Amino acid sequence: MSIAENPKRIKDIFEIEHKNSASVYAAQMYLMGMPITVVVDDYIPLDIYDWTQSLYAKISEDGALWGTLYEKFFAKFFGNYEIIDAGGTAHGIEVSTGSPYKNYEHKKLDSDQIEELWQQMLDSERNGMMISAGSYAGNGSDQENNEVGLPYNHAFSIMKVLTLTTASGEEHRLM
Repeated sequence: MSIAENPKRIKDIFEIEHKNSASVYAAQMYLMGMPITVVVDDYIPLDIYDWTQSLYAKISEDGALWGTLYEKFFAKFFGNYEIIDAGGTAHGIEVSTGSPYKNYEHKKLDSDQIEELWQQMLDSERNGMMISAGSYAGNGSDQENNEVGLPYNHAFSIMKVLTLTTASGEEHRLM
């Protein structure tokens, strides 16, 4: 998720961030721009076939729980884990940070709008804003790739946006 590319953003979400004897954690989330504190315990749903594995977000190799707890905050905020399956990144950024967002469907943009979008992405990246993208749902599952090799219905964090000019003067846009 784009939020995690800057560790301070994750730290700012958690109000109780260290393991504690009460096994209680709190996070700041936003509903229509208004802050709401969400409190959860550290009981994590486990895979019924392998009780050592969490059912949804996995506990990291170093034992950090923040990703698993973050997902649990979302599930509680929205009602359950099922509701947060395959959600959009922009809405996740809004709920986590209170920040507004813009969505673009580039297939519906003309060439002038694409140029404007590219400039906005360059400016956003330069100003430390979060940028994410998603592949369209198409006819496949997220376990299959579309015609350009990306998984269907998958979210991506864009870490860097730049224009590369080759020695021959040819420009390539990279994300």
